[in-house]
Amino acid sequence: MARQLTFTLTRESTDERLGLTLSSTDANDPPFVKRLTGLAAKSGLQVGDVVLSINSRPCANSRVATNLVAGAGVTLQIKVQRDEGREVVAALTRGGRPLGLVMDARNVVVELVPDSAAAESGEVMVGDRILEVNGNPVAPGDNIVSFFPSGEVPIKLRLLRTREAEHHAALQVSYGDAAAPTQAFDTQERALLREAFVDLGGTDSLPLPLSAAYAALVHFKPDAPFEELRALSRRALGGEAPLSFNGFCTLMEHLRAEYTAAHRLFSVLDAAGVGLISATDLSARLAALYEPLGVPKAKQDDEIADMVAAIPRSFEGPISRADFTAAIQT
Repeated sequence: MARQLTFTLTRESTDERLGLTLSSTDANDPPFVKRLTGLAAKSGLQVGDVVLSINSRPCANSRVATNLVAGAGVTLQIKVQRDEGREVVAALTRGGRPLGLVMDARNVVVELVPDSAAAESGEVMVGDRILEVNGNPVAPGDNIVSFFPSGEVPIKLRLLRTREAEHHAALQVSYGDAAAPTQAFDTQERALLREAFVDLGGTDSLPLPLSAAYAALVHFKPDAPFEELRALSRRALGGEAPLSFNGFCTLMEHLRAEYTAAHRLFSVLDAAGVGLISATDLSARLAALYEPLGVPKAKQDDEIADMVAAIPRSFEGPISRADFTAAIQT
């Protein structure tokens, strides 16, 4: 499970080094803490923390984060997301197969290659973060490939397993399998999904590439964390396999299963359908829902004000679908 935390670094002057090194998997990924020295090492930040905002300004990518750090004054407030879970141990042997672990720069497993040692072992899950290889600690940002022995030497991994990783494993299916149609949608719904599949560039003979699967997920989950969308997209393709129409339907089925009552309520309130709503608009639309209930206006205003104030914000400004549903469901 991931937890959001905020830390404040205060220095004597802008000439004092913060001791904070950030990195990312690629230029479009959220940055993470790679190294901490000096002032930053005493702040409570941890290597591997994903940076969400700096001085209340969102960090969409590493370039934005670097510019925000460079332009900061003597005080730097950093909001991060930290992985939390339980540590597990996995034992792997190649047995003539490729190891089959695909990891991002934080050493989080984003894909298990089909028919590989890791996939066949059943001991590693997408979303696990590798902490140690054969007793050697591995820090986010390290060149982890160099830690793995060659040949048939047994490999022992110490992993951080989050609740999200276990959830992803429960949903693991072969999305690319054209011979496994889903029965979750009726004829009319499948016809609409077929139109969407074709609009994205798919046909019976030309399945969808990763970029199209990602585009579909962004459309249906516009404010979901980038890492979640990327992991879903990569898993949807079953490794290197393309996404068939039946696989596309199965992916949409899982998205619909996550579309809870809180999501439905937000869709009613978010008239523009952009995944964001201002606190003022949210209050006004909640008041409109209250009106038929006959609640005294003073009490209604108090309840709505308390409800809106209780919604945590991932960033300053409008309330996102993710923040709203998290508050309603907890």
